[in-house]
Amino acid sequence: MGERLYPNVKRITNLFCLAIILLTVGLFALRLTALRPMVRDEAPAPGPAHEELMINGAAFGYILPGEIEFASPDAEGNIKIASIEENTFHMRLEIVYDITGRSVYLSSFLRPGEEIASIRLQGSPLAAGEHRCTAVITVYDPATRRQVYSHSRPVTIRIGR
Repeated sequence: MGERLYPNVKRITNLFCLAIILLTVGLFALRLTALRPMVRDEAPAPGPAHEELMINGAAFGYILPGEIEFASPDAEGNIKIASIEENTFHMRLEIVYDITGRSVYLSSFLRPGEEIASIRLQGSPLAAGEHRCTAVITVYDPATRRQVYSHSRPVTIRIGR
């Protein structure tokens, strides 16, 4: 009887190992598929944007570069983010690191006609290299400071070229 049991145990063990391997490969494939939206293609970064949006019947415009360069992770980077003079709304810029989803910069409120010439990244620094990020421009009503609209666009941060 012991001789008949041994081949079955060996077959069950082989099937169990095969099932574990297939499950591992399946989970790995699922993980790659789930992370794919976070990975961008290697298309060149967009150039400076001067965008005009219509918000509640009023025009809103801003200027934002497609690339921001920093000499080192803790240095200031040259940027020209500006709220167009003709705007009737205030705005705020947040830059979010695409891979982690964490905010690396949040500006103060910009009134119409104001601009920011340079910024310093906030929080734990990014490593040297090129980082794909998303710039989120949030538009606020000047009287209530309530959010009226939010708009995002890709931006590249380069550190320590």
